[in-house]
Amino acid sequence: MQQGTNDLNSLRGRINILRRYFLLAFPDVELLDRKREFTYEERVVIWVTGNKRCAKCDKELRELAEMQADHRKQWVHGGKTTLANARALCESCNQEEKAYF
Repeated sequence: MQQGTNDLNSLRGRINILRRYFLLAFPDVELLDRKREFTYEERVVIWVTGNKRCAKCDKELRELAEMQADHRKQWVHGGKTTLANARALCESCNQEEKAYF
């Protein structure tokens, strides 16, 4: 049996070649951080350093479960999943932020 040029492995190979040429031609392109979610430990730090308050509306977040860890510069726009790019939001403010995307 002979493999065709449009089988899955051939397509993956072409994508890898194109990706390599693209990155060689545009070396300044910033790739998205592969890690999108904050860990439990990072969430605790975000909550505590945010004084257990929503960064947008200043609502008190009494429990960690009330807080949603959010990227200041959104992940879809190249924001890294780092503590420096994180903020604590309440659920309603976080949903409001996501409505713009």
